[in-house]
Amino acid sequence: MLNDQVLLITGASRGIGAASAICFAQAGAKVVAAARSRDALEDVAARIGALHGTCLPIPADVTDEASVRHLVAHALARFGRIDLLINNAGVGVCGPTERTTLDDWNVVIGTNLKGAFLCAREIIPVMVRQGGGHIINVASQAGRFGFPRLALYCASKYGLIGMSESLGRELAASNIRVSYLCPGWVDTAFLEIFQDDIVRKAIKASPHAIAREILDLATKPRIASRPTFVGKVARLLKRRLQGAATQCETYSSF
Repeated sequence: MLNDQVLLITGASRGIGAASAICFAQAGAKVVAAARSRDALEDVAARIGALHGTCLPIPADVTDEASVRHLVAHALARFGRIDLLINNAGVGVCGPTERTTLDDWNVVIGTNLKGAFLCAREIIPVMVRQGGGHIINVASQAGRFGFPRLALYCASKYGLIGMSESLGRELAASNIRVSYLCPGWVDTAFLEIFQDDIVRKAIKASPHAIAREILDLATKPRIASRPTFVGKVARLLKRRLQGAATQCETYSSF
């Protein structure tokens, strides 16, 4: 399906990132998997290898400019190009804003927004030289609605959506497509930041279901559009009827 295209994905050691790395490898992509945990990355690479796929695990910190540059340089040295970038690395804190710290802000904004910026900035010249590419940013429903006790996380995801839409318009002439998706509740370790009673009541999608949404976004172009009121109602009804796997909105530009 992806004909040996090269994918670089961040936050690939677990959750949506690991599921996406495996999903894309099964679809024919050569995967560059990046995250901070070497051991967890090696496990993902082994799982892809067992499926006869190709995966290059590279430990990296997306908040560090030098680390991102090394990551991209290493990927290019191995494969010579990068066709797809999935900015998936993300963290969050949940609690009253008056109790959050500047360190909390730096970690959340640094990973979720600065990290996506650094990776995109480093890869855009590569995609321009090779005549095109596709950047996919994993945002959140928290980037479309300001949930209480999630001010930092919401700020990072609202920012990621704004950056995605700006880049989509900026890079269209260079044949670089920019997309983003907004999952709802996903059954990953990220849910540990929330109270148990909230998590128990939530309708959760699996990481694999979101990975399939990302693969669909990468292989089936869609025109970006803000949902109308009627569209929002239709999507709400669809979620109620079909369940957790539909709780993800996707947007794309050409």
